Amino acid sequence: MTVEKKVRWNLIRRTNQIAPSGSRLQKCQRVPVGKKIGVAKNKMGTHSYVGLTQCGNAWACPICSQNLAVRRADIARIVHWNVNRKAVMITYTIQHSKGESLNALLNTLTMCHRVARTGRRLAAYNDLCLGYISAKEITYGHNGWHPHMHEVNYLHSDIDLARLLFAIVKN
Repeated sequence: MTVEKKVRWNLIRRTNQIAPSGSRLQKCQRVPVGKKIGVAKNKMGTHSYVGLTQCGNAWACPICSQNLAVRRADIARIVHWNVNRKAVMITYTIQHSKGESLNALLNTLTMCHRVARTGRRLAAYNDLCLGYISAKEITYGHNGWHPHMHEVNYLHSDIDLARLLFAIVKN
C-alpha cells in the first residue's frame, strides 16, 4: 500500500469516528452493502475493496473524494478529446485576507461566477462559449482560506482569437 493510500485510510478511520452516528459518512467503507465483501483489481492495476458502503461525499470523505475526482477527470478527459472546439482555461479568484470565513468567501466566489456567466459585461464572450467544465478548489495558506474556480471553456472552432480578446478587453 502506498503512503498516500495509508494516509487516506487513516483519515477515513478518523472521519468515521467523528461523523454523526448512523450517517452515510460514518458508515463509509465500514458497512457491507450486500453479503459479499471482496478485493478487486481495477484497470490501473491497483486493488480496492468491493461490497462496502460508499458515502459519495466529495468534501468530507477522503476515500470518496478521491474516487469522485478520478471519475470527474475521466469525464472531462473524454469531453475534451471528443469535442472539436478550442479550449480556453480560466481561473476565477477573489481578494481575501486571513480571518475571513470560508463560507463567506465561497458565497462571494459563487456570486461572482454567476455574474460573469450571466451578466451583460461578458455577454459577448459568453456568446462565443459553447459550454464549460468547472471545478472549485480550496487551499489554505498564510492569508487564510483561498477558494477559487478553474474552468475550461469550449469555444467555436472557427473563432477569431482577436475577436475573443476584443470581447474580453472591451468589457
